[in-house]
Amino acid sequence: MRWGERGLHNSLLIVDRGGQVLGYQDKIHPAEPWSTPGQTLAGYTLCGVASCFLVCFDWRFPQLVRLAAAGAKICYCSAFHNDPSHEHKMSAYQALPVARAAENGVFFVPVTPPANAGNLRFGSHGRSKIVDPDGNVLAEGSVFGEELVIADVDPKRATGLIARRAVQDDTFLKNWLAAGVKMVEVHRPLRKKRRGTEKGG
Repeated sequence: MRWGERGLHNSLLIVDRGGQVLGYQDKIHPAEPWSTPGQTLAGYTLCGVASCFLVCFDWRFPQLVRLAAAGAKICYCSAFHNDPSHEHKMSAYQALPVARAAENGVFFVPVTPPANAGNLRFGSHGRSKIVDPDGNVLAEGSVFGEELVIADVDPKRATGLIARRAVQDDTFLKNWLAAGVKMVEVHRPLRKKRRGTEKGG
């Protein structure tokens, strides 16, 4: 959570390796009454790879991934969903990450806390995963275990071809999508100053 100009946001803190804070992604479609809707969709270069970010319920809105994925190779989604007792939602929780990756041609990485075996009401459903651009699950966590989910990924495989075609193909939606892509805030990595070039003043 963080306070912004419009109120309290449900936000994802984006930190690069080395501990450098790059920025935030505010939840755009809040499912909780206290959260103020985010007004931007941001893209950051994280660990040298163009990346976009979602917060929880936002993954149910495919246009967000489509717009950001037009320039990103990995989409991360931090979420706290329903627990395993909500069986009617479990199939969707498994299918959505696969769909978001395959329909855009990017890696999709949803991160979800594990379920609480002692009290299901105080946990999510686990199964954090790494999905490749073809929709294949490369690695997946368990429902109740606290684990690191690790996989080797090649960013070059994330061509974003389908996402870019949605913007570039001569269809009746081209201009609408192109206008949306322009609204994505792409943050470039800061250039390091060379020694001896700083000017006093």
